[in-house]
Amino acid sequence: MTAAEREQWSAIKNDDDAEKFVLNFLAQRGPQFVADVDKASSMADKYLTVGKIPGSKSLRGKIVIMLGPPSAIKVDQKKTSGDRRMTATSAASTDGMGASVGEMVQAANGAGADATVVNQYTFTYAASKLPAGFNTSDLVITVDLEGASSETVHGGRKAAAQIDQLFEAAARARMTPLAASN
Repeated sequence: MTAAEREQWSAIKNDDDAEKFVLNFLAQRGPQFVADVDKASSMADKYLTVGKIPGSKSLRGKIVIMLGPPSAIKVDQKKTSGDRRMTATSAASTDGMGASVGEMVQAANGAGADATVVNQYTFTYAASKLPAGFNTSDLVITVDLEGASSETVHGGRKAAAQIDQLFEAAARARMTPLAASN
């Protein structure tokens, strides 16, 4: 949806208006739109699902659904370690003597610490595959996935705003030329 369509959708108060909106929305995108989105969603679900969260419901899936398959994709796993300081419970021993040397080594090495695996997805899109007029060079989008649902975009707010602009351009590009002029 474009920003204007999201605004229209949020103002709908009844089922009749919702049905009219949906019919108009689909008509503006042509007969192949639903099939294209279904296919892209299925691919996102097949390749980007993590845990119980379907890939099509993730930011990574939305990128692929909106922009199509990337020119290249790379997935790296990074391990971040939690707090390596020994806690009172890990320092307590059964003999009352404090932490053992083994417990100290484990704590220093992060063994038993709250280590987190972060999957880093890097999508590369050739400039020729981007919506018209959006960019003149290849676009690289990197998304970190921690756990099954915590996604963040590299580059902070500026990168997130750029992705929003890209999604807006992609939504407009999906509209048929006749519908875009209305």
